[in-house]
Amino acid sequence: MLRTISTLLLLATIGAQLGAQSKTEPALLETALLQEDWPAVLEALQAFPASDSTPMAFVKAHALLATNRNNESFCLFLNLDNDEDEQRWKEWTLAFAAAHPKHAVAHYFLGDAWARQSDWNLALKAFAQSIEMSPNHHLTLNARGVVFAALRDYDRALVDFEHAASLRPTFADAFASRGSLFLQRSGPAAGAQKAFQRALRLSPDFGLALMGDGFVETIRDDWEQGKKKVEAAALKSGCIGLLIAQDLLRVSDWLDQPTKPQLASLNPEEAGTMLNREFMNVGKRDPFAVGRALSITAQHPEFAKKTQLFLTDMSRRSPQMNSFIGQGISNFVTQTERKNSILGFAQGITLSGGVNASFGNSLKLGGNLGASLNLDKAFELGQHKLSDQLNLGRQMQMSVPAAKDQIGGVTTNLLRARVDKGNWPPLARYGLVYDVDAQATTSGSR
Repeated sequence: MLRTISTLLLLATIGAQLGAQSKTEPALLETALLQEDWPAVLEALQAFPASDSTPMAFVKAHALLATNRNNESFCLFLNLDNDEDEQRWKEWTLAFAAAHPKHAVAHYFLGDAWARQSDWNLALKAFAQSIEMSPNHHLTLNARGVVFAALRDYDRALVDFEHAASLRPTFADAFASRGSLFLQRSGPAAGAQKAFQRALRLSPDFGLALMGDGFVETIRDDWEQGKKKVEAAALKSGCIGLLIAQDLLRVSDWLDQPTKPQLASLNPEEAGTMLNREFMNVGKRDPFAVGRALSITAQHPEFAKKTQLFLTDMSRRSPQMNSFIGQGISNFVTQTERKNSILGFAQGITLSGGVNASFGNSLKLGGNLGASLNLDKAFELGQHKLSDQLNLGRQMQMSVPAAKDQIGGVTTNLLRARVDKGNWPPLARYGLVYDVDAQATTSGSR
């Protein structure tokens, strides 16, 4: 047994010198792993000089996950989310599974390694072997559920998450995974909140669950309550800050969708044609047409007078149209103010320093998740755009008679109608940090 763990560690090129250490440490670690005594694994790793290697860091992250030390596990998995570390982990798990082919945990680790490289088919094969050996292996069921979620097989994912939770009702990540699945598949919102809140009862500082619960509040049109939970998530889990900021930008874009015409490369003539089309949609009582017309006008201020005259004229045609125009302008301002608040809050998170890993080493957000986080430019562009929209919207509120009595109007019904129809922003994140948005890689390609 001692020989096995030492050989595997050397195979993983840890660069550790094992000669002078106590010969009991690798044996204790291997025994604890095969028995899946996760507190003992953590204790053995603390005493083991080679425990700072990449494979042992992955082992530690899984032990932290299994013992509901969720913020530590998430930050450590995030820190290891890069091709080089994932390759080392795969090599180690292949050797470990070969050395222990009859142990479910060995195939759980191997499936996890394939999943981190988005090789979903090989991950499912390894997880199936693990479950065949131990049908009640809740860690494998939870991990396989995330793979099914990545494959958009939501029904099977839900079955696995619920099975894992029923087998181990004290395992917080199974409930958080269920909540993330509901976010990913666009509902139900109540189910997502119930799952996240159950996870928080088991692991009160669980940043990912707090973040998910806050996002559900936000898309259900309670930004103030959602903001408190998202802020708590950033404080509880230092490494989650950039991800929260990125997802808040997604929420802001989602709020934009109904009133966001495609203006990227339009010249004034094309924008004018699009504006006339939206004027026609206003006449048809399209609930988002006023907002789209104002969005076009904010980017092409030469149309401001034309838009003001049109909305004023339409508002005088009937009491019903008067109310419709006024509410449309007020909704545009309210949504823009909310987007501005979200954007400012997201920027505040990144400036507060809440992006360092809370488990010791600084976070390496340069891997697969970190590559897409170019937030400074997004904040700059977003704030400039929102400033123009707010100025225009408030101007229209004051100059169009129909809008004067509608300041502070509500948008809840429109937002909730979108949520009820399954129109949700892409916000799902899982505690295992698999790339659920990735395309499957070719088996054996890495």
